[in-house]
Amino acid sequence: MSTLLEITSVVRDKLNDTDSMNYRWSESEMLADCNSGLREIVRIKPDANMTVASVALSAGVEQDIPENGILMLDVMRNMGTDGSTPGNSVVLASLDLFNKTYPDWAAADQQTEINNWLYDSSMPKLWYCSPPSDGAGYVKIAYSEMPSALGDLIATFPLGDEYFDAMVHYLIYRALLKDSDYAASFERAQRELAVMYQSLGRHDLMEMAFKFSTAKMNQGG
Repeated sequence: MSTLLEITSVVRDKLNDTDSMNYRWSESEMLADCNSGLREIVRIKPDANMTVASVALSAGVEQDIPENGILMLDVMRNMGTDGSTPGNSVVLASLDLFNKTYPDWAAADQQTEINNWLYDSSMPKLWYCSPPSDGAGYVKIAYSEMPSALGDLIATFPLGDEYFDAMVHYLIYRALLKDSDYAASFERAQRELAVMYQSLGRHDLMEMAFKFSTAKMNQGG
């Protein structure tokens, strides 16, 4: 796996910021921007920092992800009453369809094993199970969590190497914003941000960044 130092070295090379006696970026600024970049990547692509765990079900239909989680991603299977015995798979179902087709589904008899999981996109840390759990069972889930803040630039890059380029583009974007009073720097900064979005598969955000850059340029900066 890569380190932050490797990533920041690539960034400094691309910015011609290689004079160690006169860096445009202090180490503390670089570290702060690295941590900001990690959060931004995970915000845009939650599965970039995914955790898989066996968790106990609460009695009833409402279930929470662990405290460090930010978004529920999947419920794979039942895991018995000890959290380590694989059982039947759990299938994603539509909450809206359940509410319309089985309006009393949440009042069904409680069971140890569940068949379906459901969610409301407006409540990313909450999910529901059907049938209601009796509180004795476990399931294996996947959820997204924000990366912990890193304390120095020699730390290992905590995301997969497939996000190396996204971090590079983000850091170049942040560096160029320091010179955003200059139209050319601002335009390049927005280009780097757009390329980062593109590398994460978010073409909608990429187009927004390009449109924002064009609008600012047409206004004369």
